[in-house]
Amino acid sequence: MSELTRIWQRAAADLGIRVVAPYACRVGGLPHRFDVLVPDFGAPGGTVVVALGGANRDSRAAAAEFGVFLSELSLNAYGDYDRQLFIETLRDWGWFGPPESPPSWYLPQSRDTEPADAVPPE
Repeated sequence: MSELTRIWQRAAADLGIRVVAPYACRVGGLPHRFDVLVPDFGAPGGTVVVALGGANRDSRAAAAEFGVFLSELSLNAYGDYDRQLFIETLRDWGWFGPPESPPSWYLPQSRDTEPADAVPPE
């Protein structure tokens, strides 16, 4: 089991999200393996996660054909579970699950407004 698999399983338990870890699928008759699938975030089919540098042309093509977003995450940043970092990442990917049931901590990011703690320009 990869480090990303373990960390995302911990995130799932803490944040109340679904993850499939590890995740394997067949696209074009060929098997593809990813560390994690986060079904409700990033794209209608979810997001597959691999370690930074772990994606190649075939895995990118498989993700696109399968209808999922592919994210490469650095173990330097994501090797330990940091609740706030994971929430920020999931918010950045966006909620694609049922509109009536995002996790209680999820608030969509608005690209049109500044964060509440933004410092106004002088």
